Amino acid sequence: MPFLTRQTDSHPRPRTSRRGAASVPERLVLVDEGEWWDGPNRGGRDKRATPKTAGRRSGNGSPTTVLQRGRSAEELQAETQRHRRGRTVYRLRWHLLPHCVAAVLLGLAGLGWLVDFSTHHVFTEPLALVPAGLLLAGLATVWVVRGGKLRRWRWHRRVSLAAVFAACWLAAAIWAGPSWDATTAIAAADLVFGAGYWRTIRIYGPAHKPLPDAGEEQVPETPIYRRWADNIATDGGVAPKSRLTGREVDDITEKYTVELVRGKQSIKTIEANLDKVYSGLGHGAEEVIVEPHPSRDPARLALTIVHTSPVKETVAFTGPQYYRDGDHSWIEIGPYADGAARVRVPVYAPNSIRNLTIIGGQGSGKSAMLNAAAVSLRASGHTVVFYLDGQDGVSSPQLLRYATWAPTGEDRELVVLEALERIYAVRGKLMKKFGVPGLNPTPELPGIVVIVDEFHVFWRPSSKHLERWERLIRTGRKVGVGFWAATQHPSVESFGNDKIRSLLQQYTTLVLRTAGAVAQNILRIKVNPGDLPTQPGYGYVIGGTESVRTAPFRADFLDDKNGDADTMFETYRGCDLDKWSTKAAGHAFIHRAEIAAQQRQDLDDELAAWETGGDAEHDLLATLATELDELDGLAAVTAIGLVPNFPPAPPLRVIDGGHVDDRTDGLAGESSMPSAGGGGAREAVLAAVVAGATTPTEAMDATGYGKTQVWRALRALENDGAVVKEARGTYRPGQEAQ
Repeated sequence: MPFLTRQTDSHPRPRTSRRGAASVPERLVLVDEGEWWDGPNRGGRDKRATPKTAGRRSGNGSPTTVLQRGRSAEELQAETQRHRRGRTVYRLRWHLLPHCVAAVLLGLAGLGWLVDFSTHHVFTEPLALVPAGLLLAGLATVWVVRGGKLRRWRWHRRVSLAAVFAACWLAAAIWAGPSWDATTAIAAADLVFGAGYWRTIRIYGPAHKPLPDAGEEQVPETPIYRRWADNIATDGGVAPKSRLTGREVDDITEKYTVELVRGKQSIKTIEANLDKVYSGLGHGAEEVIVEPHPSRDPARLALTIVHTSPVKETVAFTGPQYYRDGDHSWIEIGPYADGAARVRVPVYAPNSIRNLTIIGGQGSGKSAMLNAAAVSLRASGHTVVFYLDGQDGVSSPQLLRYATWAPTGEDRELVVLEALERIYAVRGKLMKKFGVPGLNPTPELPGIVVIVDEFHVFWRPSSKHLERWERLIRTGRKVGVGFWAATQHPSVESFGNDKIRSLLQQYTTLVLRTAGAVAQNILRIKVNPGDLPTQPGYGYVIGGTESVRTAPFRADFLDDKNGDADTMFETYRGCDLDKWSTKAAGHAFIHRAEIAAQQRQDLDDELAAWETGGDAEHDLLATLATELDELDGLAAVTAIGLVPNFPPAPPLRVIDGGHVDDRTDGLAGESSMPSAGGGGAREAVLAAVVAGATTPTEAMDATGYGKTQVWRALRALENDGAVVKEARGTYRPGQEAQ
């Protein structure tokens, strides 16, 4: 099998076939396998050579190159390059630079000693001062000519200081003559000035050598600092002339300090082009973390590359994560993506409570994270959880069952709103009585966390209660009432107005994956929530305090399908609301168990009537239309314990809807119970029954009301004796109506 070898110019080419000559590159010839075309040995001596002759030079001085069977010239050259780069001297060439400089200085001093000794110490002074003066003059010239660009070099201070020291040492060493003191001084300076240099210029290992039969050799990955220099810090890149320093590597991450060009670049320069940074570094959004530098220098950033993230797998919720240090307390909801620490969500501060905003689309793990956080709050022993769901309890069945109060129904927003206003009033009187600027939570006077799920349902810009909600959110922190607001739709309209959004996002915001087109601008974050990984619980935390980083994380997962969530809620039952707030909350809170049971009974009757009576298809369509219009869902029972009896509360001056009213708690009569149906709907349904309507479907056709309103009106009329239920789904006028 013939192979190729390079032909020298001093000898004629061997004869080859036309086809072979046409297929051979210039200066290459075909020889038999195992033979070498060696110019000097060709004269009548057909000798076989060994592979060692491949590196010999031919008669005209040019190297003889052999292309072995199946290997091209490029492959041989690449192999030679790999061998050269794998040598220890080559790998240490930059690392040895400070030692080389010290050796040169020592050589110059030795040359000066030799000249001084040969001239019998006549020119000692010129020999000592002239080299040092030339070195200092050269340094000054460089600073004068290239000072502007020299300042951008990261080593300019260290090199300038080293040059000054070298000049001084050279002059002193030549003047004093040979001594061990001079040698020790230059060796110590070599270590001192080289320490910072070696900290950045690391020794890399030799090229990877594949095992036998391991397949194709893999190309070593380009270092991060080289990718930054080639793709980001280059002219036309995201941050020209920026650089990476302070490399720190561990088993999980690779950390750098980004040195930006002062006056021309800032952290916003990088945040506005994060997609290009991801592309330039070759890592995705979940692997790159850009944060302000711990030194708070606006021209420096902290860059972290996560190579082996500890949150790629699901992080299970193992138990309550509530921590308290004095008057400060927080919940740890999960680890950061780099595994450096866990995310702290502040709950309480001295004389204050913190708000929280949670954004997450469908399947992002928002409900599971809320369940885990609620378990931690209940385990604190001094926090009560209210739950108000825009989907009427469908969003989180666990919170609906285990929250201290989770009202449902059409009027749930108004019931909670009025109860909170009365609680604010009585707690304000307690603050005045105790002479404190704010309330710190205790088991006797616990804090209240109001979880408003799907808050965009309640805080619409057109809502007539929006100003009342804004007032509660703004003043709640002092009376120990905080709001945790969650939604799938992060838009300006979802928050109602910009004031509510600012109040809710003042401290901490948790952003899970969501497909909102304007989410990134509304939330003022540097990553697009739609680009976050699809793993449930993976998100981005926006820290509003020093204890909270702005970085990706993954929340602990509390499974709500296999019974883990129910077990956690039943194990950590929390505490009861204080007696003052209980009385102020009113009838709807104290009798929440009876109200929930009644609502469940109404739901059972409604479903039973739908199954057995009337036009099933028509009833279903009517029910769905009503629920879509009114954003109603299913109702469920809130599991609570016995309610203690307290003496009547003193009269409170309550501000309700802009009107001032002196009232008591209003617990002494059924008139304070929220009406089951509006007065207009009840009168219309009664008139329809008197006119001959016997089923809810006929009453709906006669009145035009939705099925939920008709059922509640019929239930209220039945309790009043205005109608009589003859059979399931069938009614007739009562004696009072007749």
